[in-house]
Formats: sequence, structure tokens, C-alpha cells
Amino acid sequence: MKKIVVSICLLTGCLVFAAYLNAGSSVPAAPSSGSVPATVSQADAEAGTSTTVKSWTAQRVAQAIAAYLLGGHAAVFESIAVGTTGLTTASGPKHYVMSALTGGAAGALDSIPVAALATGVFAITAKTDGAWYIHIYDSTSAAAESSPDVIAPDDNAGNGRWLLRQTFSSLTLPNGTDAAPTTAAQAYYNTTNKALTIGDGTGAITQTQTIAKGTSALNTAEIASGNHATVVTTSAPGVLSTDVINCNPNADVHGVTGYAPSANGMLTILYYPTADNVNFLVVNNTAGAITPGAVTLNWQVLR
Repeated sequence: MKKIVVSICLLTGCLVFAAYLNAGSSVPAAPSSGSVPATVSQADAEAGTSTTVKSWTAQRVAQAIAAYLLGGHAAVFESIAVGTTGLTTASGPKHYVMSALTGGAAGALDSIPVAALATGVFAITAKTDGAWYIHIYDSTSAAAESSPDVIAPDDNAGNGRWLLRQTFSSLTLPNGTDAAPTTAAQAYYNTTNKALTIGDGTGAITQTQTIAKGTSALNTAEIASGNHATVVTTSAPGVLSTDVINCNPNADVHGVTGYAPSANGMLTILYYPTADNVNFLVVNNTAGAITPGAVTLNWQVLR
């Protein structure tokens, strides 16, 4: 009897199928009833180790290819298109690559039907803002939906949730203006307050960062007793009136006129923030006029 053998070839990422006869050059006549080998099982198709002659259906061929790719032989993860519906195997879960977390539209994580999911299925969501999320599906979870930590499928009224395992970005962190991380390894950057917040597994820890820094030269004109110099205002983009300024002279000033220790007193430097600026005001609380020497302050604003 002439046997038909199906071979699967992986060429430059394309799957090519070829059927050939093991002897002769003509296609055999249709087999008589009872002579067709039994259809290969899904398990055997995916294992790819059986040497018993079997019939193959298009479904079994697809399942064999899926198992082969998921086994790491030829899958290039970066080439999976956004919105792919995953690969089904008898022993392995599906995977999904989506373009949004919620909204229910095609490409959204919450649009995947519950019937297509099982515990262990994973999904990567690549949003247009540059943020990436990795979720694992847990069919037993009844956690309250809270994007991006917990995503509930739109067609599911019972248990079953996508649980966030990791989030990252090659360009920017997700904007945490309206949300704060509560689980470990999460991070958000609040573009409004310019604050980096990192979850520690129990709550959120806000990390201090430098908003602005620079130098400001104080005025040297005479300051009358009980009066003040002209305020020095220096541009500091991003600074808010609620911020705190840290500052100090850029050199030893204990010998500079007006700032040297004296029984009669010395000048006092006041400083305060305004929107996008830092301000420095020198006041004279002594009994006489003072013409101060040159002093430059180093300053920074942290948040």
C-alpha cells in the first residue's frame, strides 16, 4: 500500500506543507471503506514522537504546529501581532497579545471571552502610551476590578480575573495620576506632580526626586535698618508653591560683610517657592544700614 506522509517545514517563519508518496509517481485511488488509518490523537500530534501510520486532519496539523512553536523551536515572541488569539494545545495554555486593558473593544484584555480562558493563561498588553503589562488569568479569583492590577472579563459575572504580574515601559512608566500601585514591583510616574511611586506589596512608597536646582546671586545694594533688599527670583520650571527649597552658600561666608558674626546682629536670608520660581530675600534686622558682600546660593527643590 502506498502511504501519504505529511511533512512540516519551517522556512523563514512560514509554514509550508508538502504531501508526497513514498513510492511511485501517481496519486493512489481513494481507499476503500475500512482501509483508512485511524486519525491521530491530539496528544500524539502535539508530542510528535509516534511512528504509527495515522490519518491527519487540518485540525491535528494545526495542533502539532502550535505545540512545536510553543516548545520554543521557532516562535519569535516579538513577531506576534497585537490582537492574536493565542495558540491552543492539550497540555499548554493560550497566550494573548493585546493593545488595551479595558473598554471591551477588539484588542482589549477584558474583551477575551471567559470560555476561551483557563488558569495560567497569560497576556501581554502593549498600550499606545508605551506601557507594557503582563497578566496571568486566575479562574478562581473574585477580586474587585481595579485596572491595571485586576481586570475582569466583560462577559463574566462570576469568578475569573486577569491579575497583574509585571508592568514596564521602554520609554516611560505608566502615568499614575489617577492610580497608585499597591503590589510589589509596580511603578508609576505622576506627570502632574512629577512623583515616582513604587508599590512594596502592602502600599505605595513615593520616591523623592529633584524637580529643579541651580544658583542664585544675592543683591549687594545697601539695605537700610529694618528693611530688605530687592527679592531675587530665579526660574525653576516645575516648582510648586507647596514645595520646599533646600539651599546653602556656595562658599564660606562667615567673613563676608553682612553675614559675618557680630554682637550687633547680621543679615537674614529668607526664601520661598512660587510657581516655576524660587525666591530669595535678604532682610536687615540690625540697628544700622548694611551694604552686603557678594554671596551666591546653591539651591534645589525635592519632591
